[in-house]
Amino acid sequence: MEVQLSAVFGILIIVLVTFVLYKVGKSRSNKLLKYIPSIACLVGIGVFYFKLNFISVGLEGILDIIMMIFLAITFGLSLVIALVMEFVERRGKFK
Repeated sequence: MEVQLSAVFGILIIVLVTFVLYKVGKSRSNKLLKYIPSIACLVGIGVFYFKLNFISVGLEGILDIIMMIFLAITFGLSLVIALVMEFVERRGKFK
C-alpha cells in the first residue's frame, strides 16, 4: 500500500509544480511554456531521489529507481523537443 501512496504523492507534486510553472509562464513569457515538461520531470526525479534515500524501505527502492529512469528519459526527450522548437522558431524569424 505504501508504494501506491508514494507514487500518488510523487505524481501530485509533479502536477502541482507543472500547474504553478504554467501559471507563472503564461503570465510572464511564452518561451517558458516549452520547458515546463522538462522542469516537471526534473522535479519528479528529485522527489523520487529524496524518497529513495530517506523514505523507501526494502524493495521499494527498485520502483523508485525505475520511476527515476522513466522520468530521466522523459526529461531528455522533452528537453530535446523544446530545444528543436526553439531552434525552428528562431530560424523562422531570420527568413
